[in-house]
Amino acid sequence: MEPILKTEKPSIKPYNKHLLVCTGPRCTSGEAESLFKMIGEKLAVNGLEGGEFRVKRTRCSCFAVCKGGRSWWSTRTAPGITGSPRRYWIEF
Repeated sequence: MEPILKTEKPSIKPYNKHLLVCTGPRCTSGEAESLFKMIGEKLAVNGLEGGEFRVKRTRCSCFAVCKGGRSWWSTRTAPGITGSPRRYWIEF
């Protein structure tokens, strides 16, 4: 089977903020997917899934911050979330 080559670059709709939700095995306790879905629902209810203030959310397998020497993070069992463009961490 021949690969299909496309000449145009893939594109992503513009967004104002980007949330990265850790779904790695060390910090999720099985709750990451429900948290990810809940964030999507909240964004939809508040009109943040599109338009000028769109917030994009992405699943990430592991941030490895729990191995990075942050003692407060190493005891966390809730999924980690970070945001861009300000690079903040959301703690539960």
